[in-house]
Amino acid sequence: MAIETAIAAVDAAGISEAAVMEAAEATVAQISGATELSETLSAIEKEIPREIINEKVDAMLQNEAFHAEILEETKQIFTINEHLEGTVHPETNVPFTSKEIVIDGESRLGVFPDFSASYEAQLPETLHEASDYEQATHCNEQLSQSYENGSLDTEQFTDRQLEQIRNGDKPEGYIWHHHEDSGRMQLVPSDIHEKTGHTGGRSLWGGGSESR
Repeated sequence: MAIETAIAAVDAAGISEAAVMEAAEATVAQISGATELSETLSAIEKEIPREIINEKVDAMLQNEAFHAEILEETKQIFTINEHLEGTVHPETNVPFTSKEIVIDGESRLGVFPDFSASYEAQLPETLHEASDYEQATHCNEQLSQSYENGSLDTEQFTDRQLEQIRNGDKPEGYIWHHHEDSGRMQLVPSDIHEKTGHTGGRSLWGGGSESR
């Protein structure tokens, strides 16, 4: 029984069963009367030095502690279409990727869409849980300012859309997407956004549907 226990312990450290059995057979005549695990390991270490065993055990324990720390610090959250991680949406071709985000100071891991945004705006924290209208108004102002200072890529918009942008309105055919990063807003095609089911920032940092 002591030999079997020793084999299990050493095997858990990453040493092959064959190596353990070979060492055990070479010393079994000397330890046939041993019942304590420490005595058995003392005999086995003649073939397998204890420092090697300790090194492998320490490495195993450190590895387990490392992964335990990750699981403790970064908790997986359920996200819509998370099964699409590493692939694209079958209808819209929007890629989905796994990403670590911070919610209320805590790290979370989820799967989110990577929309190709035509423009990005940033909401101040005071507007994170504001209504859609208030948030859109703020983002439209940033969009209009970008047009005025020449930093907006106008090639992607029609003349009518550019006129709407100049007037401080959201261009038709677009919607403000709540990115998973706090306060980050993206101007994306509304049809693509609507057809791509996802978990957005509104439910993560924007107060949920009650804030709409």
